[in-house]
Amino acid sequence: MGLRLLLVAALTWAALRAWRALSAPGRREEEMVQCAACGTFVPRRQAASAVFDGERRWFCDPTCLGRYGGR
Repeated sequence: MGLRLLLVAALTWAALRAWRALSAPGRREEEMVQCAACGTFVPRRQAASAVFDGERRWFCDPTCLGRYGGR
């Protein structure tokens, strides 16, 4: 009886783990952009941006944005 209870508990635990893994939201791939000043790649949502000569440029941080704007 004890072995059967242990087996049922183990199977229940494994089923719950599998269900949680399958129902968890998937990781989304983030679009990466290249800093126009230093070439570093950063996630687009974290990047600073500005328009130069009618074209949007992306920057890894405000320092690079200022450096690029001073050219």
